[in-house]
Amino acid sequence: MRKWQRLIADLHATEGAFEALDGSRVRCSYAEAIFSGHCLIATGKPPGAKYIGEAVGYDVSRETLKRARREIQKSTSQPSTTAASDLARASQPTPPPAPAIVGTGADTSGDIAAIRAESHRRYQQKARRAETKSRQTVTFPHGPVFLAFVGDQHFGNAGADTERAYRERDLILKTPGAYAWMMGDIVDNYIVSKLKAQNMKPSTPVWEQWVLAQDYLAGFSERLVAVVGGNHGAWTQMLTGIDYRRDITPAGVLYDGDEIRAEVRVGAHTFRVWTRHQWRGSSIYNQTHGQERAARFADPAYDFYVGAHTHTGAVCREFIHEGRRKAAIQIGAYKRFDDYALRLGFPAADGSTACGVVLYDDGAWFPMSNLTAAHRYMNAIYS
Repeated sequence: MRKWQRLIADLHATEGAFEALDGSRVRCSYAEAIFSGHCLIATGKPPGAKYIGEAVGYDVSRETLKRARREIQKSTSQPSTTAASDLARASQPTPPPAPAIVGTGADTSGDIAAIRAESHRRYQQKARRAETKSRQTVTFPHGPVFLAFVGDQHFGNAGADTERAYRERDLILKTPGAYAWMMGDIVDNYIVSKLKAQNMKPSTPVWEQWVLAQDYLAGFSERLVAVVGGNHGAWTQMLTGIDYRRDITPAGVLYDGDEIRAEVRVGAHTFRVWTRHQWRGSSIYNQTHGQERAARFADPAYDFYVGAHTHTGAVCREFIHEGRRKAAIQIGAYKRFDDYALRLGFPAADGSTACGVVLYDDGAWFPMSNLTAAHRYMNAIYS
């Protein structure tokens, strides 16, 4: 093979081996020397015959380099397929780069300091309310006092005796020393999907049920001491976030949507009362099973455990736990004709409604499940 042919072969073999040429430093390898010569020839600079020979001992004359230069120029005068492809790609339009976007995106986190401050404020508000609830009191300067637990009026249901509820409210107002403690479900409020069919036959539209309930509560005036929320009224809060039960409760009255625990002080004696619309646990053999279960397994510190919800009638069941006499109280309902209970086979009630206790200064007490009897008794005491 002629020297210039061998030189070109060597040049092609090492082509692309280096990205740049630094002619100022001496090459240390045969490949670098050949590639340097290639670059010198291709750029038209004086061929480095002497440089190549001195660097690596490659014996090549100036004439050989010239001939190699001419052959290289001839082979590169027509673009290769790869070069043509590169040229074609270069001539095509270039897509635009990613745009610059300014605005609110999904990753915008907001003002963390403000969010934390508001969260802390709400927590403190909740903590203060919980602290206040833990030391609630209803104080009477002396006794006897008749504390009537009333609820499950179900205003708006065609089977509810609204007029009886109003008559018995007036009876409490006419009874000296009598006070009312509401136990929930004043309105029927069938607005949830599973019970919508029941709302097809109301005696009163839902919004008027709430108007009636507000009027009913307001009529107790200073004789109303507490209002516990029930599940029927809670459906509005569940669907809208608005607690109408709270809105219709008069000012100065204890309120909670779930339960009220309070000390009822009569003269020198303190009675502890725990009221809920519905208790955990039930039994077909004992109407007050949930209340008694709470006394035994939740908190035995109370004297009276009062519930509603079941519509089974007014009853007070006395029991002894940890050496103390207590009472589990279950109230009745004003829903005299209950299609829902009939369909599910619930037991019929006796038509009784409120149930209460007479409380004395010295700690004595006894229950009464008839408002008329309580009215006669308290009138006899204070006549």
